[in-house]
Amino acid sequence: MSASACSNCGGLIPDAASYCPACGRPTGSTSYSHGSGSSQGYAIHFDARRWGRGDFVVAAGNLLLFISLLLPWFSVSVISGFSASASAVSARGWMYLPFFVCLATLLYLVWRLASDRVSLPMPHWQALVVTSAFDLLLTVICFLTKPSGTTWSAGAYIGLIAALAALGGSLMRRGEPEQMPADPRR
Repeated sequence: MSASACSNCGGLIPDAASYCPACGRPTGSTSYSHGSGSSQGYAIHFDARRWGRGDFVVAAGNLLLFISLLLPWFSVSVISGFSASASAVSARGWMYLPFFVCLATLLYLVWRLASDRVSLPMPHWQALVVTSAFDLLLTVICFLTKPSGTTWSAGAYIGLIAALAALGGSLMRRGEPEQMPADPRR
């Protein structure tokens, strides 16, 4: 039985194997070629082991904040028994900024989940802290500057808690390795 060397760790990979038994990196046979038809391409396969605990908390916080920005944040009684409400993005147009930052953060995390070749000009945890702190800052400003005569609705509380959770998850990610170890069982 013949074997080849892994391009990632140098370990021996049997010819019939789809993944390196030492580091878990996919071989060229399961990689999707990106570019000029070479066998070395971007490996695209979803592996939850690429995320640390902090990534899961950040993803959950961002998803919840994303949804909360569309829920009612402010309400006002119009006539006894009737009230009107407004979401954060409809009451404050600038709240589209955290809306799109949440979306971008979620897409980045999914990309990191699907590809083993993700790099940024800063460490992963720092990128998460920057985006989460930005979202929290705008969420707190929106929460504290409620329009006069209105009361807070559920979306405001959910958004504030979600933004805090996302920042907490990004700080939690600081203590975890930059690249989570690959699954050696593959």
